[in-house]
Amino acid sequence: MVHPCTPGCESGRIVVCGDPDCTPCRRFASTVFDRPAIALDLLDRIALDPGEVRTDVVCLDEHRRGVGMFTVTGTHDAESIVLIAHVIADAFGGRGLVASVIVASHRPDGGADLDDVERWLEVDAVVTEAGIELVEWFVVGIGGVACPRELVDDTDRWAA
Repeated sequence: MVHPCTPGCESGRIVVCGDPDCTPCRRFASTVFDRPAIALDLLDRIALDPGEVRTDVVCLDEHRRGVGMFTVTGTHDAESIVLIAHVIADAFGGRGLVASVIVASHRPDGGADLDDVERWLEVDAVVTEAGIELVEWFVVGIGGVACPRELVDDTDRWAA
């Protein structure tokens, strides 16, 4: 996992700076992600290429503080969110480090679609089975930000 401190490594991804006094890393680790605006602000700040098709995953501890994040680029197939859910479950399930996640799929040439309702249900089931709560899945597209959770009228999960 990486911390949102220093853009600009060779791959263009966010990299860990390694400095325990790094203000952005300290801020990330102390921020409580208890409102959508906080997560969306972070996701906006780390975007190196707003036109890039990608999925960002923010990993949180049991107090909803940031413990790390990663980005999967090239997620052109909308079904890739389900594969990413399996990666989250396999990598972090049962280990106690990650209690919950916030996911954002960036679809700059599109947006949310009706099939995202089924994807939400599947992603939620996969990570829940691994003992991880899916706080939110944002779909960022032409029309703005959508939350498939709202399309299934699922309970708001922002209150820790």
